[in-house]
Amino acid sequence: MTGYDIIGDIHGHYDELITLLTGMKYRKKDEVYVHPEGRLPIFVGDLIDRGPKIRETIEFVKNMVDNKLALCIAGNHEYNAVNFWKLTKNSTGYYRKHCRANIIQHFATIKAFQNRDEEWETYLKWMENLPIIIEMDNFRVVHASYHPSVLKMVNKISQISKNPNYLIQSLSREGDDADWHVDDKLTVQDITEKVLKGTETKLPDGIHFYDKDKTKRTKARIKWWLKPQNNTYNNYLEPLAGQQAILKDMPVDVNLIDSYYLDGYSENEKPVFFGHYWLQMNNDTGPCIQSKNVCCLDYSVAKQGYLVAYRFDGELALNNDKFIYCKAKT
Repeated sequence: MTGYDIIGDIHGHYDELITLLTGMKYRKKDEVYVHPEGRLPIFVGDLIDRGPKIRETIEFVKNMVDNKLALCIAGNHEYNAVNFWKLTKNSTGYYRKHCRANIIQHFATIKAFQNRDEEWETYLKWMENLPIIIEMDNFRVVHASYHPSVLKMVNKISQISKNPNYLIQSLSREGDDADWHVDDKLTVQDITEKVLKGTETKLPDGIHFYDKDKTKRTKARIKWWLKPQNNTYNNYLEPLAGQQAILKDMPVDVNLIDSYYLDGYSENEKPVFFGHYWLQMNNDTGPCIQSKNVCCLDYSVAKQGYLVAYRFDGELALNNDKFIYCKAKT
């Protein structure tokens, strides 16, 4: 490869994906898109749900991956979909409850595949086999957060199952694989939830806020790449609507933070790319890296934001000049 183009959460915004690829000089060839210099797209997950062209999006990405013209990891929406449709061992229910909130989150995808059951089963099987991390010599890609035990977990499951893409499959079962302990504290289930959905911290007693879906929250996702010591909640937590006004400049209670995240993401680690965090675009500056080796690519395309890519060429220090993006059309 001459380089990698790492693309954020798409959520069914197929037209914006084609615009983005075309802007990076990818050209259509036999129903796929290729770059004249051999660059490789990498998708950070969350292909489905919310957007207007979910079926077209997952068909396109799967076709690229199957033809070895792209790489893709699972996002929490792929993980949720697999478990939403998988029956428990005793067939008395599904691994992800069919409650109102979960149905609403997944409804656009259900509608997109109405009367296409066989086709949807094919995509479910494909999503079930997606890895949750891409680990290269000089960078890594995860969906939501990088946990220090992730590589240990991946290696452990790969050795036992002989299948590096076994993680989502293992979590769609009761007990057994999902209960494996990676260390004395965390199971495979624990870590995969953090990697795909982001790690959270309990808020101080009496503090809560309402997220974008108007759900009351007493926990919030942290900016896991930062150190919590001598930091404020406003700066340390994911910037969800309404949160900052309540928390103001309250110092972070370090005692409430998972010990694995007390050191943040070391500047000596290789660059890491991820999505999931629903960032808002600053129209004056455009997308911005979080630090010299941390880059979030989710700029809320499903909420009239932007679809964003970073053009990675092996640099040790990331920079804001490497972004390319397009505005959501619908």
